[in-house]
Amino acid sequence: MTSLLDDLSSVFGDDDLYVVLGVEQDATLSQVKKKYYLLARKVHPDKARDDSDALRKFQLLSRVYAILSDEHRRKVYNETGSVEEDVFSTDPSFSWSNYWRELFPAVDDEQIISFADSYRESEEEMEAVKKAYLNHKGDMTKVFENVMLSNPLEDEDRFRKMIDEWIENEDVPTYSQYHDSASREKRKKKATEEAAQAKKARTKRDAMLKRMKHTKGGSSSNNDLAMAILQRGRNRKQHFDELEKKYSKGKSKHTVPSEDEFQEIQKRLDEAKATNKRAKVDPSKKKKQSSKK
Repeated sequence: MTSLLDDLSSVFGDDDLYVVLGVEQDATLSQVKKKYYLLARKVHPDKARDDSDALRKFQLLSRVYAILSDEHRRKVYNETGSVEEDVFSTDPSFSWSNYWRELFPAVDDEQIISFADSYRESEEEMEAVKKAYLNHKGDMTKVFENVMLSNPLEDEDRFRKMIDEWIENEDVPTYSQYHDSASREKRKKKATEEAAQAKKARTKRDAMLKRMKHTKGGSSSNNDLAMAILQRGRNRKQHFDELEKKYSKGKSKHTVPSEDEFQEIQKRLDEAKATNKRAKVDPSKKKKQSSKK
C-alpha cells in the first residue's frame, strides 16, 4: 500500500501538501479552506467526468485538507514532514470521527453562495471559461458543464462578453458551434426546467426540516419521519440507478457522494447521536430505582 506522499507525487507531481493545495506555508485557515473548495469542486467526479483520475484526485485533496486545516496535524507535518495517521492520533484531543468528517465536510447553502460570490468574475473563473471554450471548440453547453457554479440563465451573456473580447483580440479562435442559436435556446429551456425542479426540491427539503424542528419526543411521529427519510433515500437510489443504467454505457460507478449527500449523511449522524443521548438513563435515577426494589 502506497503512502499519501507517494500518491500525491504520482498524481499531482509533488508530495508537498502546500504545493498540491496551492497555498503558502503560512496560509490562514480561511485561505486553505477556500483553495480546497476550489480544487475539490474542479475534480469532483460529478463535475470532471472526462478526467479518469478525478476520483483519486478528489480523495487525495480531501486528505491534504484534513491535515492542513487542523492546527495539531499541520504542526506535526511542518515539523516532521509526516502525514501518517498514527502520528496524529497521539494528540489527546484527536477524534477519529472529526477527522473523517473533515475529509468529507458538509457544505451548506450559505457557504456555497459565499464561495460563488468570490469565484464569479475571478481570474480562476476566467481561466476555466477559456480552457473549456478551447477544449470543446466553442460548444457552450460543454463550457457550462465544465465551469463550476455556472448557469446558462445567469451566466451566458457574461461568458459570451468575455469570449467575444478574446475573439476580437485574437486570444482565441472562433468556432461555428459558438454561434449556434438553436443550441442556445435548447440550453436555456433545459436550465429553466432544472431551476424549477431545484426550487421544488428545496421547498420539500425546507418543509421536512421544519417538521423535524417541531417534532418533539413522540415516538410515533419520529418513526413516521424516519420512515419518510428512509423511503426518500430508497426512491432516490432507484432513480439514480435507472439514470446510470440508461446513460453510463457500461462505465464503472464511483463511490463518492455528492455534496448534498454529504450534508444529509452528517444530518443523520447528528440525529442518531441526539436520539441515543435522550435514550440514556440518568445514572442517579437508575440508582434510586434500584434502591426502591
